Amino acid sequence: VDIMSRSMVVTSASIVKQSLSQADVLLAPPIPEGMKILDWHLGKELARSASEYTAQRIAEHKPLKEMQVG
Repeated sequence: VDIMSRSMVVTSASIVKQSLSQADVLLAPPIPEGMKILDWHLGKELARSASEYTAQRIAEHKPLKEMQVG
């Protein structure tokens, strides 16, 4: 499990680095306290809180609001 966790972190870091080079905005929603990389059961909670966080940031920041599609 430790090797799998480490490879997931390395892969994630590589993907994040590549994505950041193409990003207009970086939002870092909070992660549930104590959540670890293999806590898949917290996925729905994380998705909900990330969605709320993102919507709030868009509402508070005029340039983000102007970028909204649709």
